[in-house]
Amino acid sequence: TVPMANAGDDSVPSAEETALEEDVKQNNALSRELGREVCFTPRLASAVAASLPSCWLGEYISCACSERRFLSCIGVHRSMVLFARAPGVDPVGFVAFLEAGSIKYSLERSSFLPEVVLALSQAFETKAAKKDVTIHFVGDLVGQPISAFFAKEDQVFHRASVHMEAALRQAGFEKFSREMLGIFDEEPVKPEQPDTPQAPE
Repeated sequence: TVPMANAGDDSVPSAEETALEEDVKQNNALSRELGREVCFTPRLASAVAASLPSCWLGEYISCACSERRFLSCIGVHRSMVLFARAPGVDPVGFVAFLEAGSIKYSLERSSFLPEVVLALSQAFETKAAKKDVTIHFVGDLVGQPISAFFAKEDQVFHRASVHMEAALRQAGFEKFSREMLGIFDEEPVKPEQPDTPQAPE
């Protein structure tokens, strides 16, 4: 979940807004490490729920802060999510939930998710310059289906984030945050080997 922070507004935030901002910061810090303690405070949960609907697999949403205070995404750990926002009097935000099927379909046509690039460009077209838009990557997609299109030794090209950033840079975007890139990467799970019984002497 990303807050649609009103960075262009110089008004003094209320006590409720200040407390909510602290909840967001705390949740963001905790979310970098998976565990049971990662959860919304009641105040933050209420604020996020009021901003539904959320973005689901294969979808994207854009809106202004005046329309929705938070942009949220469900099941981020299963894929890769792109959040983007720009400051202003009425900031604009964008979220896209990238999924393997769409990526495979686009790579087969020698482009990388052109519909996401177009939608992101249109979301900020009349609201902010591309140079002012910050794009955040959360998680990543590594390996299949991307690895099928590149040589095995070119491991850097097996990550969705590499291609997504290249496509967005080509479209004119300049600012990228990788703080939460690949936070769900895991070592392959290997079955535990049973102990080999010792032969009697």
